[in-house]
This record gives sequence, C-alpha cells and structure tokens, in this order.
Amino acid sequence: MLQASLEFEDLAALVAPSTTLRREQLLIPSAATKASSDCANESSDFDTPSTTCHPAQSVPMSSTSASIYASYFDRFPAFTQYPRRSIRDEFDRLAKTQHWQPEETKHQRATCYNEELEGHYASLHIHDKHERLKHLSVELEIEPLDTFIECKKALRKLHVNLVDLMDARRMDKKVHQFNSLKELSIYSKKTKKIYPQDEAEGDVVEVLLRHIDNPSRAGK
Repeated sequence: MLQASLEFEDLAALVAPSTTLRREQLLIPSAATKASSDCANESSDFDTPSTTCHPAQSVPMSSTSASIYASYFDRFPAFTQYPRRSIRDEFDRLAKTQHWQPEETKHQRATCYNEELEGHYASLHIHDKHERLKHLSVELEIEPLDTFIECKKALRKLHVNLVDLMDARRMDKKVHQFNSLKELSIYSKKTKKIYPQDEAEGDVVEVLLRHIDNPSRAGK
C-alpha cells in the first residue's frame, strides 16, 4: 500500500505542471496583458524579472513546444527575461548567451518577434483576423472599419516600426507613427530596429511590415 501511495503521488507531481502550463498557455508578457501588470504590481522596479516558472531542463524549439510556453524566452530556463524592457535588447542579451551563428540568430529573432506579435492577441483571446485588425486600428488611433478588407487598407497607409510597437505594448506606451515610409526607413536603419523580413509572418506583420531598403520606389 505504501508503494502504491508513493506512485500515485509521483504521478500527480508529473501531471500537475503540464496542467499549469495549459492554463497559462495564452498569457504572453506584454504591456496589454495582465501578466506584465502582475509583475509590475509585485515591484515598481522597471527591471523586475519575469517570474514565469521554467522547466528544469532546456527543451528543443519546435512548433509543438512553442504552444506550451507563455513567452518565447521561456524556452531558455537559465535566462531571466525582463518583460518591460525592449524586446530587441532582451533578445540580443539572450543571443549572447546562446552563441548562435549569424543565420541562426536571424532565424531565432524572427521566431521571437513573430510570437510576440501574435501572442499579444492570443493573450486577449482574439483569434478572428478581422477582430485583430479592429483591435490594432483602435491601438493605432484610427477608426476600426466594418470589413476585413477595409481595415487592411486603412492600416496599410500607416508607418509604424514593428519593434517599437512590441515595446510600446511591453511598456504600456503609445507607439510613434511616421509621416512617410522614407521617415520610417531612416529611423529603422539608424536604430537598427529592423524586423526579419524573410521569415516574417502573422496578421500584424501582413499589414504593417514595410520594405525599407528602397522607400523612394515604394512610395509614401
């Protein structure tokens, strides 16, 4: 009977963590979520680290494992993320600890950024594409239009740096909008806040990502 009791307790210990992960699956650290607010409530310190529980060992990155983590950074249990710092700076800090080659760093950055943008809506339980664009329209202070196509057209007229958009959400600020693609291009290159275009994907990326290499040809 003692052995059976111990086996039952061991089984419960194994099941409990996975249950917790499923419950927290949609909580992505960003300024728009309560997850970051909870961290901020514990301490007013800007550099309060993320308190997300990590597995004991590193888990290989895949589309399957990605779905069980609250944040891209949770794949790296030895790394402490500061959820109210710039995502670019946090990723750069992580990359130094991983000793990735340039191509792998580029790939991982794209994965990190894509998940940050998409995870924002998952955390709000907004899964419909039109609803996501309406939410983005309100965020960027334009009128949310009645159809998906209308929303898409309106948002494509705006010029926003996507790294700044993610940071604005993490820091609970408004994102700056540029008057032209040329202005956005100059700023993005100067600050090196450039979204990895080759592997970019997602609803927000589809409407806000701009070709900044030759803005004069792309128009305003």
